[in-house]
Amino acid sequence: MSSLPASARRCHGPRFVALALSWLLLVAACLVASTAQAVEPLNVRVHFHRDKGDYAGWGLHVWGAGLVLPHSVSWDRPLEAAGVDKYGVYFDVGVEPTVQTFNLIVHHGETKSTPRDLAVDIASQGREVWVLDGSDTVFTSPPPVDAPYGPGVDAERQQRETLQWIAGGAIGAVVLLILGWRFVGRRMSSTREQLAANMQLLLQARNDLRAQGERLQGLVTDELTGLPTRGGLQQALEQALARASRGDQSVGVMFIDLDGFKQVNDSGGHDAGDEVLRMVARRLRSTVRECDFVARIGGDEFVVLLEAVASPMRAFLVGRKLVRAISEDIPFAGKTWRVGASVGIALSPGDGADATTLLKSADTAMYETKRAGKGACRFVQPARQAEIERQLALEQALRRSLAGDELRLVLEPIVELATGRVAGHQAAIGWQVGAHAVDVQSVVDGADDAALAQQVDHWLLARACRAAVLERVADGAPGFVSLSLGATAADLPDLPAQVRDVLAEEGLPPQRLLLKFPGHRLADPQRSLDVLLRLRGQGVRIGFTGITELDIGLQRLVLAPLDQLELDVRSGSASQRGTPYVRALAAVGAQCGYTMAATGIATAAQRRWVEAAGCAFGVGPACSDVAAVQLA
Repeated sequence: MSSLPASARRCHGPRFVALALSWLLLVAACLVASTAQAVEPLNVRVHFHRDKGDYAGWGLHVWGAGLVLPHSVSWDRPLEAAGVDKYGVYFDVGVEPTVQTFNLIVHHGETKSTPRDLAVDIASQGREVWVLDGSDTVFTSPPPVDAPYGPGVDAERQQRETLQWIAGGAIGAVVLLILGWRFVGRRMSSTREQLAANMQLLLQARNDLRAQGERLQGLVTDELTGLPTRGGLQQALEQALARASRGDQSVGVMFIDLDGFKQVNDSGGHDAGDEVLRMVARRLRSTVRECDFVARIGGDEFVVLLEAVASPMRAFLVGRKLVRAISEDIPFAGKTWRVGASVGIALSPGDGADATTLLKSADTAMYETKRAGKGACRFVQPARQAEIERQLALEQALRRSLAGDELRLVLEPIVELATGRVAGHQAAIGWQVGAHAVDVQSVVDGADDAALAQQVDHWLLARACRAAVLERVADGAPGFVSLSLGATAADLPDLPAQVRDVLAEEGLPPQRLLLKFPGHRLADPQRSLDVLLRLRGQGVRIGFTGITELDIGLQRLVLAPLDQLELDVRSGSASQRGTPYVRALAAVGAQCGYTMAATGIATAAQRRWVEAAGCAFGVGPACSDVAAVQLA
């Protein structure tokens, strides 16, 4: 039994409870103070100066993720000035510690200090910035004005942090004293209590990490549209440029500004404006590919990032689709709303090799579009824009020529080189635009329009088969007709049915038709193997033209449905390969059942070379005295 008197034992219990409660209260106060200090919002001070010195009614409209504001800020209820100094007025914008960027505009009713929304990048510009009335530049130091500026937010922050450190040190000293007293005078808590406390701490840590992850997600995602913001766009663009540089590809940036959005806000209010922005975001996302990137970087400004752009025309066609999608009607609240879009296009590396330059180029092109009349898309380089406009004009002219039956069929003799006998005819399209002859296939390839390509191929196929029925070769015997189809023709599952119907309608036996496809198809014969096998099963002969070393492989030559390989002497690539190379192809053809042909033979020397290399057929002025025939 204890040697203490009973009265001492009775007093020991209440004193112990009081001391324990005091200790717990101090620890809780310490934790609350530390937590408050950890999550205390930071202030970003925005100084605003007007030369007139009149600031009555001017407020700050600010938006972005992670803002800590005294009230919900809207256009009708902006943030009021926090104070006045010799520079002008200043606004204090509270932000969470993880916030990197937000957008703002200073305005007086409908009057903005600058037509464009401003963006503050805290990482590069700091927590104190200066803006001038009439300027769209965010300054990181005071620009020259008549009066100096007052003390900034950094000085206030340093004072506040000093006081926090002093308070924290005092609390820490008290806690250390209490812990020391407890260590000397009291036993440690039981194992069960320790485990429960540790589990509580782990749960709290998990919740804190989850909340932090949600805050970080909000930094790069626009709350209204769900699209990434400027920070996410910057990161995605830098990564896309790095990938493009490794693969020698081009990245496209489209800067989109909505036309007529202010009228929607003025007449329908912010609810209508928000619905329009959400609908535009959905249409942009659904119009581009899955691998492309869409971001909202301002009030009515969007950016589309295109990866692996095949050509400037391809980028232009995507931009045109975006303009059309945005311009469609948007129903909301019993009314129909409509906005347009001005799009500026920039391509790497010609318009910029880094993210900042490329975005600036696209922004410049967008303003050129607005000056030219809005509702369209333009490139930043005038020469590239002129080439696109020329291509579009030829594309429209080709459509009119197809509709008006203004194209002509050109038949050129195919000569058997060993005997000089005409064995058939090579069919092509002749097209005259003004005083100039234009290559139809180059216009079709540039248009990137599958429907137009099919129309041209069908016109050539039908006219060539019709002419072949009437044409005769040596001794009045019927010859064959050869024609080249477009780059995507072999991808059409119904191509064999179309060819069968044309042959039946024109009355031409399938054995007298040789269809030629681009040589790069040999690099991946499995891609269109089914279509080619079905054509060959009908009796149609299959050829490949414009072949290169990348297209050729022994296994490919053996597996592909193949009746003829054709070299183009005009390209110069045939002579570069050398006679042994072409002769080897001819030797393989003798075993696999295909023949070698050459086109574009303009001189006697070229004819002797292709014949010596093993080519059986040739096309060109040096092969026959019979001139090419042009048929209506």
